[in-house]
Amino acid sequence: MTFTLFKRKQNVKEKESPTPNQNGSIYRALMNGLDEIDKQGVDRVVLTIYESEPSQNATGRWLTAEKDANYYPFEMLDETEQEMIKDGKTYTVVALVRDNVGEVIRYAGSGVEVYNRTHIVPFLPRLKQESELNYVTEGGIHTGENLEQFTESVADNGWSPEAIEQRVKVGIQEYHKITRELMKQAGVYDALERMEQR
Repeated sequence: MTFTLFKRKQNVKEKESPTPNQNGSIYRALMNGLDEIDKQGVDRVVLTIYESEPSQNATGRWLTAEKDANYYPFEMLDETEQEMIKDGKTYTVVALVRDNVGEVIRYAGSGVEVYNRTHIVPFLPRLKQESELNYVTEGGIHTGENLEQFTESVADNGWSPEAIEQRVKVGIQEYHKITRELMKQAGVYDALERMEQR
């Protein structure tokens, strides 16, 4: 299953140029989304995820764990991204992020994160399916003027403010669901219950 709120247009000839007003509305929707996740204490909300072509930079060279495999633990990811990984798919994920995402990745500021994740077959046998070493991760964050340029490119691909707002709402719910599950697995609720009984 992949998100289809934001469909990439395939035929360049049929594209209609977005008006400056559309770009402004999309930019405001992204900024409002960043404000909302900040208010809600949410680190990351996936806007879209889709299968993509493998990066040509992902093979035929030595890989470094700090640079090529720097990504989030499998347990932190939403169900759709986990499914992509379980199926061994190469994909692109676009997400709103705060400057500190779960103490895993830190940025200079909040913005829109875009990562291309190329599935590879490593030389190490018997790696878990969800191991970071099965992927080469490339990308980074769009902030400031770069975020404005990003807005223009997604407006060209048919993004709308309404779709962004909808994904932010759903993404916040997904984030809280994942957080509750991680806390349950870590025994936080049991520890709190024991403390209350004392």
